[in-house]
Amino acid sequence: NQKILIPNRELIDKFVYIAKPIFDEIEREYCSGDAFSEEVIMHYMHLLFFLLARNNDTAMPKRTGSIYTTETVAYIKEKYSENIKLSELARQLSVSPEHLSRIFKRDTGLGISEYLSIVRLQKSQLLLRSTALSVAEIAESCGFYDSNYFSKKFKKAFGISPLRFRKQATAGLE
Repeated sequence: NQKILIPNRELIDKFVYIAKPIFDEIEREYCSGDAFSEEVIMHYMHLLFFLLARNNDTAMPKRTGSIYTTETVAYIKEKYSENIKLSELARQLSVSPEHLSRIFKRDTGLGISEYLSIVRLQKSQLLLRSTALSVAEIAESCGFYDSNYFSKKFKKAFGISPLRFRKQATAGLE
């Protein structure tokens, strides 16, 4: 005898508010069909997962190792601009690097470095939209100490260069 949970209207509205813009971007990427679309769609799916998990405690399963995942996410969000070392993070959590990596991957479906990269790239998008900082300054402030590497990662993730992203993102503001 299973109990069926029906979400209330507020929860549904919250989901739509969070997810609709991301689904729109996924659809745009799918329709563009360029060489990077599949990768970009995967990044949007990861973003959707994390946004939903952040806004709904029931979206992320509670497991024994989840405290390590929660602490790792908090640490990365706070120190994403720094040179984060897995060994240092694991030491602070009193766990082995291998165990931390395994738990994080189990809980999120992402490796720690992959999650760190997503956080850094999301922050760079925000800065590209909202500041006049150069691409090199944004790269450095987001933890990428080589602006060429940053530009390659950005283009691979979003299918567009950082400068072109900024032009498109700010075009509607003029």
